[in-house]
Amino acid sequence: MREGMDKFQELLRDMRNSFLAEVPDRCEQIEALLLDLESRPDDRDSFNELYRTVHSLKGSGGTHGLVVITHVCHQLENILARFDAGGLDGEAISLALHHVDLLRQVARRAQDEEDDFADIHAALADLQPKTQQARRSILIAESSAMMAKLCQKALAGDQVQLTLVRDGLSALQELTRDRYDLLVLGRELAQLNGIAVVAALRMANSSNSQLPVIMLSSSHANIPAHVHIDQIIARDKQLADKLASLSAQLFR
Repeated sequence: MREGMDKFQELLRDMRNSFLAEVPDRCEQIEALLLDLESRPDDRDSFNELYRTVHSLKGSGGTHGLVVITHVCHQLENILARFDAGGLDGEAISLALHHVDLLRQVARRAQDEEDDFADIHAALADLQPKTQQARRSILIAESSAMMAKLCQKALAGDQVQLTLVRDGLSALQELTRDRYDLLVLGRELAQLNGIAVVAALRMANSSNSQLPVIMLSSSHANIPAHVHIDQIIARDKQLADKLASLSAQLFR
């Protein structure tokens, strides 16, 4: 039994070391993509690849017990969330590159089996105010004009940017073109129903593939297991209050 546990621990160490050995190359990739975006701000493909790389690194850091990497990548994602039709400005690029340098420092120390990252956490705390997203971007897809107005009223705020579409196909087009922080959609939509939209979104290789989703529906039936919907809200008189509360929880 003891021998088996020792082998398992050795396997975990080997996996962690393999991950750490890959971090410098990933940092090089992130840096190159950031510089590409600086010269070609409208390059959506480069941005999607950049976001996927950072998001993957964030998840891997948590898997291998390197929470500091997760924290660095989380702040880096917040910087990337500023991406819009005009790309990332020079300040955002510079701030992102600073976070890449922090990732390199973490990887070097972790490979040397250092476990004191207090100064990295302090640096992140100092940088955090600069990395906060100015506004949350929410896509609402709802065919009913009345329900759409209810959603807009429930989600409106100074720190929120709302985009409204009336059918599933338009929603999918928006999700392939721009990055969002939340998708709110009805189950029954014209052209492409809500479940089909979310299924296509989850299969897509884009920055929105893991997007939180709130569906407006009176039924939980016949939703495939692979279609991950974070919350389902009944289309009733409490919809606006529930939507406001759930969106606040998802963004917390």
